[in-house]
Amino acid sequence: MTGTPLDLTPFGGVLAAIGWLYGLVALSVLAVAWWLPRLLWQKIAAVSIAVAAVYLVFVRPVQTRVHVQQHEQQTSNVKLDEAMALFKKRCETAGEKIIRTVDNVEGLVLAGVRPVAKSSDLSDPNWPDAAIPREEHGDAYIRTFLYWEHHEDLRMPRGYLNEQPSSLHGYRFVDVKDGDGSFYRYRLSKSGDSALSRDLVQGKPARYAIAFVNMNDPNDRAKWIAGTKVSITDTATGEVMAESTWYSIEPGQGNTAGFRSPWLFARSCPELAGWAERSPTRMFVDRILKPKRGE
Repeated sequence: MTGTPLDLTPFGGVLAAIGWLYGLVALSVLAVAWWLPRLLWQKIAAVSIAVAAVYLVFVRPVQTRVHVQQHEQQTSNVKLDEAMALFKKRCETAGEKIIRTVDNVEGLVLAGVRPVAKSSDLSDPNWPDAAIPREEHGDAYIRTFLYWEHHEDLRMPRGYLNEQPSSLHGYRFVDVKDGDGSFYRYRLSKSGDSALSRDLVQGKPARYAIAFVNMNDPNDRAKWIAGTKVSITDTATGEVMAESTWYSIEPGQGNTAGFRSPWLFARSCPELAGWAERSPTRMFVDRILKPKRGE
């Protein structure tokens, strides 16, 4: 992957203007060197000295900087090519493995909740959740499993999620394990309201559990590649019913010029598009554990 690098900073025009200014100053020095002396040999000597000065002060630094930039760009291109080749290899193992599905599921267990992301995470090559960087986190992650889907634009494979009722139900409840080992049951407080209720689970939690494992291979992370695997398990039998694996790569390799947030420019496999970017786990899970319809 080669070519002229894009200027991702807001200073391209300023740098171009400085280049023109340098050129005008250099020409002015040469003109003065020719104009001031009266005798021809003096003019020749003055111009010779001026040419040497212009070269040392203006031309040589520019040549050096261009050489350095070319070397840096070549090095960057080689590193990006290596990263893209590794990403392509990782993508060969991405995607879904579905063993069986279940209808009329009322609730499920979340073995983990993706923690709330900090703004600094988007520029961290080792951010654990970078494989699906736009997915909701914290309580918003829990809500994605409880919300209804609104699939109005049939050009898209899936619709958007919110708290307003529709014919495409979410789950009635979600059980989440607390730090003390207890399970708490989350529900939407009432229809059309995004507020969550939280109650201690009396008895056994839901049968089907959703877990995720982030892949943090140091070599991958050095190339801005992240991965995650989501699994669905029947806790009554121990059977893994389905798995989905995603990988992502940041093609700018961490470039933050122009206030760029690297992971928000990530490319994923399988590709995440439209509303699925915000809730890929829910939209995988509800095709395996199909939510119960009706009231």
